[in-house]
Amino acid sequence: RQFANHVLKLSYTKLRTWQTCQRKFYWQYIRRIEPLARNVAIDFGNAWHKAMSAWHLTRDLQSAISAFEQAFQDDPGDSKRTQVTAKKMLTLYSERYANEVFKIVADEKRFELAIGAITWTGQIDKLIEWDGKPFVLDHKTTTSLGSHLLKGFKPNLQITGYVMAANRLFNPAYHNVLIDIAWVGKTEPVSGERFIRYPEAIEAWEELEFQQFVQAEALNIVKATKFEDYLPNWNACTQYGECPFRTLCMSPPAIREKLIETHYKPITPREDNHSGDT
Repeated sequence: RQFANHVLKLSYTKLRTWQTCQRKFYWQYIRRIEPLARNVAIDFGNAWHKAMSAWHLTRDLQSAISAFEQAFQDDPGDSKRTQVTAKKMLTLYSERYANEVFKIVADEKRFELAIGAITWTGQIDKLIEWDGKPFVLDHKTTTSLGSHLLKGFKPNLQITGYVMAANRLFNPAYHNVLIDIAWVGKTEPVSGERFIRYPEAIEAWEELEFQQFVQAEALNIVKATKFEDYLPNWNACTQYGECPFRTLCMSPPAIREKLIETHYKPITPREDNHSGDT
């Protein structure tokens, strides 16, 4: 039962967490705890997706702003990700893409897909038709624009997994993705460009290697769960700031349960998050 709940049903977020640190995977998906403090980047990214759905459905700026404000509350500790910033972003986005070049086919399509004995799950932001071709559309927010960001989309577990799912589950066949990137910041970026739309193609051999990789990593997760052995990756403790479980892992095992009681809470049931800088 534990395998069925925690291992054989995988998503990009779960697999990325496992790759980052097995111990983090344990805290987050086996013990199912999260810090008391919110993750503002994730909240902002999720709210941006809500705003994008409202914008593309209504083409009304105020509807998009309202959707964002309903989904996101400012955090005193983050002066960059705010409702004011989002309002400016949405205003500029609506001006930049006033005449849209693609047609929305479907919005926020959840999926479950069998890969061997594994169920691969997730949510595709949009399915679109662009220049007569079917595309997966994926919204991203980021605080860092540059060639390194674009290179990160291929190879990419999330992007390849979404295109593969669309290709296998929906008609017509999907082999392309359009990544819709929005820069988060109070001032103008150095490049002067706040928005980038980046097309990419996923080939059949990439989908095959993706499936092989997912099945191999799932086997590793099953083994770790069977022996209750989740190794920490100390090199990841301070990636993107600081891991939310760093304090817990750096404490003696004898006091960890007490720390969980005072600094963590049961994880809130949620769908796969749209992280702000991924």
